[in-house]
Amino acid sequence: MKKIIYLYLIFFTIPSLSQTQIGSGSYSTNFPVIIKPGLEIKDLYFVDFSGKLLKPKSISRTQNNLDINVSNLNEGMYILEIVSDKEVDKIKILIVR
Repeated sequence: MKKIIYLYLIFFTIPSLSQTQIGSGSYSTNFPVIIKPGLEIKDLYFVDFSGKLLKPKSISRTQNNLDINVSNLNEGMYILEIVSDKEVDKIKILIVR
């Protein structure tokens, strides 16, 4: 049976990535993030509320779209941190299966 992940955008602060968008809704194991054109992503990881850093299972990029596989993450609240060539941007997400 295929698991569905529900991602809810709770809060975001993206000062330099004003065009960045994160998909909210239901996705199988991946969710999309649209980033500002030409932005160089140096690192991407999740932080749980105990402070543990977690890498997604996989990340694929097509032009200005990131497809992030979170099938390795448990249900719960996380902060997605996107490290670019300019700064670190943070997005709070909730994973519910």
